[in-house]
Amino acid sequence: MKGCVINLSCDNKQKKMLSYIIIIITIVICMSFYIAYRPNAYEIKMNDKINFYVKDKEEFKTQVNKIQSDLRKEFKDFKLKDKFTWTKVHIDYKDLTPEEDIKNIILESNKETLKVLQEKKEKEKLEEKKAKASKNNPVSANKIKFLKPCDGTVTSQFGMRWGKMHKGIDIANKEGSPIYAALDGKVTYAGWMEGYGNVIKIDHNNGVETTYAHCKLIRVKKGEQVKKGQLIGDMGSTGRSTGPHVHFEIRVNGVPQNPSNYI
Repeated sequence: MKGCVINLSCDNKQKKMLSYIIIIITIVICMSFYIAYRPNAYEIKMNDKINFYVKDKEEFKTQVNKIQSDLRKEFKDFKLKDKFTWTKVHIDYKDLTPEEDIKNIILESNKETLKVLQEKKEKEKLEEKKAKASKNNPVSANKIKFLKPCDGTVTSQFGMRWGKMHKGIDIANKEGSPIYAALDGKVTYAGWMEGYGNVIKIDHNNGVETTYAHCKLIRVKKGEQVKKGQLIGDMGSTGRSTGPHVHFEIRVNGVPQNPSNYI
């Protein structure tokens, strides 16, 4: 009987030892698995689509900011509209996305915006080039002298203004002041136009056209022949305007000229 008790005690010790060994092995396996597969990178979604795998989230943010900063040097109005979200993952480092690929993917995502900005930039350059050309090369047009369309003070000159091309000059006076045709011609437009308000356009042949904008009242009709100095309207502040004035343009073959060279 005594020997039986000793044998049972030995069995319990062996069972406990075996349990400890199993627990230790399990812990070692779990730790090894965790070490081998713990998160070591970030999976980044751009606009809800998986695009990148990066090791450092802050480095990625820095790269994105640099891409935006570089583009703003060329296009001041550019702004990235892509949305980024990230999740910690485990990957093989050979699968990390190269910086050049990140840049190319972001540029591809914004190609339509960049296209619009490029076209805008080229248009502004062309307008500026035309403005310089018109300043340096006044239209001879048989040395025609245009009549100043109204009395008043020139409050805004021809040329670039607030990042946009101002295609004429602004002459301010009190509301209702008379506006006269700058030259003989035919009225090609007499009505409302977005931005210009009530506007009159007169064709003077040889590709020469004058424009009188922001009128309070139009006193001529489309198709009417007018003489230099003839009353055609009253000064006002219609359309995009901050006070009574005439926005006066001279164009030759569609190209805006500096009216100050001709009146």
